Amino acid sequence: MDTMNCDVAVVGAGPAGCVVARTCAEAGYNTILFEKNRVPGLKVCGGFLEPRIIEEFEIDPRVIDYHIDRFFLHTKNHNAVLKASDMFGYEAGATMRREKFDAWLADKAVEAGAALHTSSRCLRSIIKNGKVAGIKLAAKKSKKEFKAKITVAADGFYSTVARSAGLIPKYSKKDFMIGFQREVYLKTPLDKGEVHVFLGNMISRCGYGWLFPKMHGFTAGVGSLATQLTDTKTLSNGLNWFLEKHPVCSDLVKNAKNISKPKLACIPISQHRNLSCNGLVTVGDAAGQVSPTTGGGIYYAMKAAEIVSEVIIQSLETGDNSKEFLRRYDSKWRVTLGKDLHFERLLFDMSRIHYTSWQELMLLINKNLISSTLVAFALFCLKTALPCF
Repeated sequence: MDTMNCDVAVVGAGPAGCVVARTCAEAGYNTILFEKNRVPGLKVCGGFLEPRIIEEFEIDPRVIDYHIDRFFLHTKNHNAVLKASDMFGYEAGATMRREKFDAWLADKAVEAGAALHTSSRCLRSIIKNGKVAGIKLAAKKSKKEFKAKITVAADGFYSTVARSAGLIPKYSKKDFMIGFQREVYLKTPLDKGEVHVFLGNMISRCGYGWLFPKMHGFTAGVGSLATQLTDTKTLSNGLNWFLEKHPVCSDLVKNAKNISKPKLACIPISQHRNLSCNGLVTVGDAAGQVSPTTGGGIYYAMKAAEIVSEVIIQSLETGDNSKEFLRRYDSKWRVTLGKDLHFERLLFDMSRIHYTSWQELMLLINKNLISSTLVAFALFCLKTALPCF
């Protein structure tokens, strides 16, 4: 079996993995970025970039499909149009195709000096003397070992790297959502980009649906909390109904020339208690760094990658890759964006409001800039005073 050495082994060439690989390579460390697919970005994702992503990470305009200044919200009884400034407070968001966006990020990492290995599927972490010392992977019908001073698990929801190192606990259904998605290719390009969000049981059981505009047409999907599903066929049937019979959606996609095969994905909505151990750090979906109210994780993944990269570089400079040192990352994350995600989850858990109503409530909060503390207090009062609410 071939064995190679490096300073940093990053598994997963998504937004988190690419940012870590780029930063570590720019600092002069031998960094290898691994991707299980033949190209980065082949995953279920609506492909929406929040304004802060575009602003803080200087996204190349060439990877953007449409700038978004309006959101259409559809429920059983109401339709509303929200401006991007109402949703985010400033500027407009954008849509992109993940295969193009992730490829751009990977190219940036390679330009900085990182080596990219595609079609490389991680089999497990290598454990030596109680520390993660690298990874074992399958690539081009052969198995290889890469020994690393620091291993970065950026390989998604069911992280093989972190799980084989014993870092990820067993998931319960309350810890994730399930999404089902298709690409809709239209005969003629869209005149303008508008995001459509559909809430309620008419879309899928206790879930939601979405249409994100792309150059080829739309990315269409439905999703649900895992606790509300007994069978994934519920989502499959829900997506078909969504595209074929929903009065608004079916009209928007009526000139489709082709619709891709569906893809399924799990989306974490709970942060993991521990983000690192001896020789290993987790980031992005592998760390549960996703908003429980929107399912969006790109911004959190990229910001977490910035934080963990700083700690990795310090670890390499000092030669200390112990969990005690690497948990500086855990601490820094929890007092920054981790704090926000934790509060979102507390709000989510303390309320017995139906998921549809919860989503509408969050839109109301964003639109009217209502204090999150006031909302938390109100929900607490409702739950205490009205047990059957």
